[in-house]
Amino acid sequence: MRDGPYQKEENEMRTIEKIIHGPTLEDARAWEATPEQFTFCIDWLQISAHSTLADDYVNKLEDRFEDLIKTDEFLKDHFQKNGTQ
Repeated sequence: MRDGPYQKEENEMRTIEKIIHGPTLEDARAWEATPEQFTFCIDWLQISAHSTLADDYVNKLEDRFEDLIKTDEFLKDHFQKNGTQ
């Protein structure tokens, strides 16, 4: 196991990878439905709210959730207009 800055960098990369590849549309809809969106993200990421990068990670995750929701809505609208599913 690595110590010091190398371990910190590995943890940061794992968190970023989780933000990029982890969220599902179901996660995004649950986030959208909750009044405590920051807390939802902190819990989802399994990080401390006191982490120096918590705000950055939460903002990136919220952007990812919004992208998933917008993509889903676009596709539903597209298929509805074109009569296909």
